[in-house]
Amino acid sequence: MNEVPILQSTMEQQGEIAKEVAQAVVDSVIIPWTEIKYRVRSIAPFLEDEVLTMGTDGNTVRGYAPDSIIDLVGSLRELMYTEGAGTWFSAELSINASGQLDADFNFNDEPDWQAPVSNQWYSRELAKYPRDSAAIPAWLQEKLRLAQ
Repeated sequence: MNEVPILQSTMEQQGEIAKEVAQAVVDSVIIPWTEIKYRVRSIAPFLEDEVLTMGTDGNTVRGYAPDSIIDLVGSLRELMYTEGAGTWFSAELSINASGQLDADFNFNDEPDWQAPVSNQWYSRELAKYPRDSAAIPAWLQEKLRLAQ
């Protein structure tokens, strides 16, 4: 009998990449902490992120993730793309002190950008991750109209 290798499922790949991102973020934090939140906003070709670290002293420190995770985040967006529905615009990974990872992905709401984003980038996003017209939220339709 021939053995056929079983490929890792897309969901498993997504979970593994999310864990890699979370581990890289945890490894970059240098203060004692109780919870870390990694927030990322992305459209082709732009990525903006931040790390919020809740210290054991009760204070929250804002920082940035290591550049080494940029490709991982891109891979995660790629893996989570669904034909006709697009991929996520923003995500939050929360890691608590016991190592539990929770992930929340936003596929439809406009990201809360910290820096101005060019309307032309939304056109690039749609070219890279096409959406059926019914899957294009009203805010994105307006950005695409302004890009013309």
